[in-house]
Amino acid sequence: MEAPLFVISGGDPLQRDDLNELVYHAAALGLHPAITASATPLVTKERIRQLKEVGLAQWAFSLDGSNASIHDRFRGRKGCFDLTLQRIQWLHEAEVPVQINTTLTRHNLSDLPNLYDLVQRLAVVRWEVFTLVPMGRARSSDQLTPQEHEAVMRWLTERVLRTRHLWSRWQSIAHVGWKWLPFHFVVRGSFSKWFLAPFDG
Repeated sequence: MEAPLFVISGGDPLQRDDLNELVYHAAALGLHPAITASATPLVTKERIRQLKEVGLAQWAFSLDGSNASIHDRFRGRKGCFDLTLQRIQWLHEAEVPVQINTTLTRHNLSDLPNLYDLVQRLAVVRWEVFTLVPMGRARSSDQLTPQEHEAVMRWLTERVLRTRHLWSRWQSIAHVGWKWLPFHFVVRGSFSKWFLAPFDG
């Protein structure tokens, strides 16, 4: 049985003084420690090296658009897109597996085909697509309609079947799905997400 993925998130886990220790102990317990960190100047080549040495198995960044205009607007910080791509390159150089998280909203829905292409070019090990939770700066008016959600799932399904670059993986406490989908539509609390990872076969 594959070891569970143990994700340390936040906030920004890189601000924790004990992050190396947490990663080390998680790995020692037989878990696959991963972090979801912000793409900030705190992500240095040295920090990546340190975390890999103590057992980091995966690193996740958010990417909500295929270009700086869309992504930086969503994240509220200019330069975030370029910083994210640079840090992904550093992770590849260090041979640390990379995951991309994407939140779908009305502002990036039309960009999904371009984002899909970018995610493939970035050679990530997993792509998690989230639906928007209206909290903080997010508004209910930014959410997709049920019909748009279904259209997105059908679109992703077609790409999975057409390219076979992605295979389905799921994990949930409870889930609802459609038998024609090659992946599971997962419900966790107040949000939903699709789990997509590279196809191996």
